Amino acid sequence: QRRTFISRSHISSKSVSNPFQNITFTDSLHNIGQYSQSSIVTTSNNTVLLTTLTSSTSPIPSSTPLLHFTPLIVTFSDKFHPRGLFSTSSNSSSGNNSDYEILVSRAIDHAVRPNFDSSLNQSRINLCVTVLASDSDSDLTPLAIQSASVALQSSNLSWNRPVSAVRLIAIDSLHGENELEWKVSTKRSEIEASFGEILLAVGENGSIMTMEYSAKTENGLNSDIITRGVQKGIDLCTHYGIPLQLKFIETMNSSRKMTQKNVNLPKNECLETQIKSAMKQIQLNASWKDYKEKFTLIDYSKYSKHERAQILSGNTRKLLSALDSTLNLDEVSKPIYALALSRLKRKVVSDLALHYNLRIDGRNLHEIRELRAVVGILPNPVHGSAIFGRGESQVLATCTNGIPESSLQIDSSYKYIPHPSNIQMDSNRLQVAYEFPFWCTGESELEAKRSSGYSRREIGHGMMIQNALKQIVPNGKIQYQDLITQNPRNPSRQQFPLHTHLHNLVTSSDGSTSMASVCASSLALMNAGVPVPYHIAGIAIGLMKRSDSVDETQGKTEDSQRGTENYVLLSDINGLEDHCGSMDMKVCANGKGGIFCIQLGINDQSGITLEMFENGMKLASNLIKTQIIPFMNTHIEFPNALSDHSPRLHCIEVEPLLMPLLTSQQRLQLRRIETESNTKCTLLSENHILIASHNFYSLQQAIESIRKLTGEVYIGETFHGTVQSISNFGAFIEIFPGRLGLLHSSENVSKKSLQIGQQVDVIVTEYDPIQGSIKLKLSKHHQNQ
Repeated sequence: QRRTFISRSHISSKSVSNPFQNITFTDSLHNIGQYSQSSIVTTSNNTVLLTTLTSSTSPIPSSTPLLHFTPLIVTFSDKFHPRGLFSTSSNSSSGNNSDYEILVSRAIDHAVRPNFDSSLNQSRINLCVTVLASDSDSDLTPLAIQSASVALQSSNLSWNRPVSAVRLIAIDSLHGENELEWKVSTKRSEIEASFGEILLAVGENGSIMTMEYSAKTENGLNSDIITRGVQKGIDLCTHYGIPLQLKFIETMNSSRKMTQKNVNLPKNECLETQIKSAMKQIQLNASWKDYKEKFTLIDYSKYSKHERAQILSGNTRKLLSALDSTLNLDEVSKPIYALALSRLKRKVVSDLALHYNLRIDGRNLHEIRELRAVVGILPNPVHGSAIFGRGESQVLATCTNGIPESSLQIDSSYKYIPHPSNIQMDSNRLQVAYEFPFWCTGESELEAKRSSGYSRREIGHGMMIQNALKQIVPNGKIQYQDLITQNPRNPSRQQFPLHTHLHNLVTSSDGSTSMASVCASSLALMNAGVPVPYHIAGIAIGLMKRSDSVDETQGKTEDSQRGTENYVLLSDINGLEDHCGSMDMKVCANGKGGIFCIQLGINDQSGITLEMFENGMKLASNLIKTQIIPFMNTHIEFPNALSDHSPRLHCIEVEPLLMPLLTSQQRLQLRRIETESNTKCTLLSENHILIASHNFYSLQQAIESIRKLTGEVYIGETFHGTVQSISNFGAFIEIFPGRLGLLHSSENVSKKSLQIGQQVDVIVTEYDPIQGSIKLKLSKHHQNQ
């Protein structure tokens, strides 16, 4: 059983070997992917990945609206056959990607997207990583990011910044009992057995491009330990991973010059020049000053999200109209000026924070929005529910407990790790769903964003919430023997056998809904009676950097040295700040300094430094500890008793000699008990019965029926029974359901004195515990009659 980790403040600096030494890149191996603009085969031990990149080669029409983002689509494909397996499931041929494939696709996207310049890449780009061979225990995400980086560098796209990735796990150090050290791992079995894991993507200059962290212990890890892990990952990527890619690209480019194999793709360098020129023209226009004043001086804290959007949209239309009348913009120039104004709006929001320590909604830098919560908002049969709101973002979470048979089955191939056959219950007993409906943002109609199921974003946020909460939800493997001594009405944490499903419905969105979902889910867990030790809360931290500022007169980017004076951190960012900022760091922690989950998203090409990451993480942990967790504790601090309407799973012990009373005649009595109590009874051994019920009342009824049928009877004990049948040698009396005793003919029993179905009072005269036979006599009450 995994040990509980207590926060430690030191990690050994033991040197490690090159974790990238077994990785090999090959360009167009055996003409695989010959029609794609870039085709890279990446091998590492027994793993082979094919990465292909395609993009439109035709010029973009001038009338096409300009995009504010790079139209990049990343697909990771991992089926059963690369592992020598096949699936008989009908879903295996449906063409839908598994959750695992979607999560890896998102990780690749987060790592490479910041290095794209949307003004230079307006054509749709498809990046596909396909697994050709791999064993079932391999972690493919870091290798897939490496392969995608090489494929992008080998293309003619405006993407020439390598990104290296590595997975690190926290393990016991050999240098001391109270120390942990970070180790590179490519095995899923090692990752699951560790104290925590970090997936890190690093740019050429050591900047962090994306980072995902999740704890594997009940207490989480503290910020110092996580920082040391990130530092180690940066060192490994910059010293080994990046040079490996650059060496391959240099060799490949030399070969291409000789064979002229590369395909020219359209670049839009002139578009960037036009955008910068438009930005300069806007700033020199007299209307720009008025626009800025209206943007910054209006007290937006008095307005809702949609009211703020209407004000900004109205001011934008006035400015564009003034520019059109002054500069006589044509149809080609209007999209360029719209994109230039979008960049300038980002600068205005950034300048508010950098120069005035103010934010668009009137808060100071580290102020969080107003918190509100309601616990137990939904009636039975819902097991637990809660609403959590922060500002105009609000989430409704419902918690449903279920027996193991009702838990989700994971069908993706990466989970195929053989386990010994036993009667233990699965250790992964939490599933989380995150739903972001179209109406939560005020949209008037449903966009066709998906044909069925959840979107990629919803699946990614759901898994992040699950990673944040799964360590506090009872998840140890429980054997059926542990269920014998449990209190079925309110089982302890060590004996809690149920699976838990959390559903988070975003009812209104103004940023950070995933972090609101973590808070709402934690409240719902306690309301449902799941024995969690404490709350976990989440918050999103943003970043505004001076290096993103644009000089208002020259339209040039300032090359200020990054440091503490060159950026500011924003706590609990809203939607506009998320769009305009350089970072979105989601942090989930408890009130004791333990951090359970981090997801870092970067919005610009320069990434962030280790210092920015560490300060943002500590700010989030402190706000959770001092403000959010105390607020949640005021609504519910400890778990409720498990609802009587919640399912139950209990094991009872029966004397082996009495088990035939249940199992004889094709288990007739056991099937009768299941039907009457609406339960499922399973024979686990010669004297153990596992009972699964939909609620406590059904369980209680089943236990009572089994106890009556198999319980001990004592000589002289009186029962009020029912005559079931009458023969020449006596009458059979049912003293309780399924349990018969013989009232012998010597007791003056006959068909004249007794009738079938008659109620009689009888006394036990003989009892054979081995045979289970019972002999009765009439009580004095009936003898007198």
